[in-house]
Amino acid sequence: MIAGPQGPVVSPGPIHLRDVDQAYQACRRHKRSKADAIAYQARLLDHLFASRDALNQCRWRPSAGTVFVTTRPKLRQVHAAPFGDRVVQHLLVAGWQPLLEPGWIDHSYANRIVKGSHAAVRALQAMVRRAAARQPGAHYLKLDVANFFHSIDLQRLRARLAMRMRQALRKGRIDRSKAVVLWRATEQILCHDVAGSARQLGAPRRFAAVPVHKRLGALGGGKGLPIGNLSSQFFGNVVLDELDQFIKHELKVPSYVRYVDDFVLLAPDAQTLTNWHEAIAGFLESRLCLRLKPGARPRPIRDGIDFLGYIVRPRYLLVRRRVVRRCWSRLRAFEARHVRRRADGAALDLRHAGALQSQLASYLGHFRHAASGRLWARLL
Repeated sequence: MIAGPQGPVVSPGPIHLRDVDQAYQACRRHKRSKADAIAYQARLLDHLFASRDALNQCRWRPSAGTVFVTTRPKLRQVHAAPFGDRVVQHLLVAGWQPLLEPGWIDHSYANRIVKGSHAAVRALQAMVRRAAARQPGAHYLKLDVANFFHSIDLQRLRARLAMRMRQALRKGRIDRSKAVVLWRATEQILCHDVAGSARQLGAPRRFAAVPVHKRLGALGGGKGLPIGNLSSQFFGNVVLDELDQFIKHELKVPSYVRYVDDFVLLAPDAQTLTNWHEAIAGFLESRLCLRLKPGARPRPIRDGIDFLGYIVRPRYLLVRRRVVRRCWSRLRAFEARHVRRRADGAALDLRHAGALQSQLASYLGHFRHAASGRLWARLL
């Protein structure tokens, strides 16, 4: 076990009510209509004070959440923490960010301030455009870590976090009392038996259909973070920062973009990418106890790069076909449930018009970043 920072928490405590309120505001964004968010808001001050006091007294513990199975984009279990725990996760991530992010490379785009999936796609397109102009025979290699979140070694993650916390304390970048609170709460999240305490939502046959290796905890004790938690996404970046540093500073790859566990490398020729592929696979297995998905191979950039729901080309983006098929499928399912056929046409129950508008707005938000004028016209 890696020992965290030691020392008493000073009164009244390093976590203030405004810190918890800011975390609450971030957590409720886009979720105001959810039942758990409404219930939390009904006793807002009680919840904010309770979280602040529990954190400052180092007695905060995660609560049992729920788990359900999704089929898109793939079959997997998703764990949802209670709303109050998600507020604390937002607070902890906000506490860790100034300690960790300054050392992260610029081309890691997941779960970071002023980053995101669209910024990652734009950065990759800029790299592809430069490569196409300077190196006509340029190739790319798209790699993906197999079963990433469930394979994370929690002991190595703790060691990484403890090292960065000690560095921050030595440099005076964090108050000692706040470091204690941050560390103790983080330890509780990493030690919490998420899979064993979660309440299942959905038919048992759906859970049985999930492959064993895709279930949290299937790889043994001390392995795995739950998919669906903000803290898991942030700690995933902590783990793969070591990979980023290896690729940029040891392999010296000039054109590299990563979003969570998906990453793309560009090179003037295929052989260079093959060499990098072997080196990255060896690094992941020896240093992080992770492995790459098999089957990746270098391809010319003129083929287009399938990345984060788009096909990336030097001068334009296309929406990935799977995304388009999913859109049509959801609209047909909506029509089957809510549209009544009549002799003079069709009628939509207006009670469901808001759901249709929300669904279309979601896809428009994705389509508008690509060359999708004809696609959107067909959709309308």
